[in-house]
Amino acid sequence: MARFESHAKQFDQLAELVTQYPNLVTVRETAAAASESKRLGAPANAVAEFVALKKEIGYDRKLAGGVYGLGVLSLVVYDAPGMAGSNHLLGYVLSPTEELTRVPSLSAWDPNATHSDTAIRHLSGSWFIFEIRQ
Repeated sequence: MARFESHAKQFDQLAELVTQYPNLVTVRETAAAASESKRLGAPANAVAEFVALKKEIGYDRKLAGGVYGLGVLSLVVYDAPGMAGSNHLLGYVLSPTEELTRVPSLSAWDPNATHSDTAIRHLSGSWFIFEIRQ
């Protein structure tokens, strides 16, 4: 939550960019080449800005591989090993899909009670924080 609050402007800019250039969500690396702009249908400066903003908020590209389909844009920022070999992924999702479990607090969320390994909590506008317990 603190990361979101301290980077609210960057999150707003990311939302604006993916609204204007939806193909930017396919950029997974934090160092996308300007040559990708034609494939993405976005100007090179928009690609560079998108990549820079993700880096500013602490997006971890190494963790993003398994987090697709949560919403318009999913940004994993933290991976914590849990007990008994489980993992907790934390991140932010823009305009999440309807089927995700919405909770008032991720810290009080019980995956067994909701029968779901993924939960989201509203932050601001179309942004939510998510947690996946695997």
